[in-house]
Amino acid sequence: MTDVAAEFAAIQAMHPSASLHAENKMPVVLLPNFKFRAGDKTLQMTLLLYPSAHSGYATRLFFEKNLAGVGRTQNWNIHTILSQCKGRSESAAGGAPKVRHPVVG
Repeated sequence: MTDVAAEFAAIQAMHPSASLHAENKMPVVLLPNFKFRAGDKTLQMTLLLYPSAHSGYATRLFFEKNLAGVGRTQNWNIHTILSQCKGRSESAAGGAPKVRHPVVG
């Protein structure tokens, strides 16, 4: 088993609906309907884990939507990742999915 396969198996053990994809030959994990807490709220949305370097960070976790009340609104940027992925896009039908992440710094 490769390191990627072993690491993905560990993620999938925690979140069975996780799916492994590739973006520019790098692994990307789609986590649909992921439940988590942010502030005092329980939320559920699609997350995207980019477990390798992306935009100057060692790893990156992308959110389907901004988290209201978390960070400053201007610190959320939109990225297009997994342009072949369907069913979680904020763009018009047939467009590339967009995900958001907070910018630190």
